[in-house]
Amino acid sequence: TQKIKINQSVRSLFWLSLIIFLGCLIFLILMLYQFPSHDYYFLDTFFLPVLLLLILSISLIPDKYSKHSAHAVAGVVIGFIFIHHASNLQQQRKSTDHWDTIAATTRNFTNSSVYLSELDISNDSKILVFGAYAPNIPFILMNRKGYAVMAADRKIIQKALSWDFDFVIIQNEFFLPDIYSVYPEILSQISKKWDNGRISICQRNYTDTVQTITQFLGLENQTPLLEEFFDYESAQKPGWENIKSTTEKIYSGNHSGKITEDMEYGLTFKTSNLTAIENRHSFLLLEAFLLQEVPGNVEMIASISANGENVFYKSYHLGNFLNQQNTWENVNLVFSFPPVKSSDYEFAVYVLNSGKKSFYIDDFKFSMY
Repeated sequence: TQKIKINQSVRSLFWLSLIIFLGCLIFLILMLYQFPSHDYYFLDTFFLPVLLLLILSISLIPDKYSKHSAHAVAGVVIGFIFIHHASNLQQQRKSTDHWDTIAATTRNFTNSSVYLSELDISNDSKILVFGAYAPNIPFILMNRKGYAVMAADRKIIQKALSWDFDFVIIQNEFFLPDIYSVYPEILSQISKKWDNGRISICQRNYTDTVQTITQFLGLENQTPLLEEFFDYESAQKPGWENIKSTTEKIYSGNHSGKITEDMEYGLTFKTSNLTAIENRHSFLLLEAFLLQEVPGNVEMIASISANGENVFYKSYHLGNFLNQQNTWENVNLVFSFPPVKSSDYEFAVYVLNSGKKSFYIDDFKFSMY
């Protein structure tokens, strides 16, 4: 066998590549918490060492093979593989759906600059934007300045409302699931002034008036797409499943529902006859009364499956809402749904007893708009 002769240039390239690669490994360890959320940091970090390694590998090909253009062939083959993979990956990255908050934010704030100008909101106004998942996009499209709140966190929302702002702007499709659900007190601190169907423009509320969610959303005179109520006073109603009534503990009437330890699923409602949610955003307001004797892991879930696959699934862990034992507690939840793009679908709302504890439920109702 003939040994490959390595000249000084290749040796220098090897040591340079090794030093850079070790430095990148140290950076990788320091950035482990960031890489899962920002994979492009990872790509940028290792682009140079991988490129140097590729150059080093090609340089090790013996000279006698280079006469047959081995370097060129290797470069073309590797380049083609990389380009093909990158092209497929870019197509995946550019695809959007209801989960793409950046695409939704861009869509919601498109032409917002003109809309704000029509409302005589000056360019000098300070705007507080909740749900600014890509914080620069709203302000570029509004041509305004202000503050961006990215995190749907109770303490952050509460603090932001104490800042010096002229208007609050909220994306309608994110208000219920991301803001109101974690900080319902916001209804007493801001009042909606204008709404173009995509964004709501609000101002600070200086009165003592407390709004309901239906008043804030302007739903008092709207007819719900679907409205259901189950109080366990009847044995069965169309669409309802997993009904087990009891007289042991009652919130109202003569009966309540009991979810026992051996029941994985509690009260459930399902329907496939709700064409009003096709090709449009919708949301659901849910209220129920629950009593737990022993703290357990209980979830309230809303889902939409289309063509045999989940297109929406949202779960609330009720342990975040139930604070007492042997006491009836009121739970209010909000679900925001994407447009359903198929006529073959099923909508469901149900209780999941994932903690396998017994508890009671009564006066379960919801309205979809």
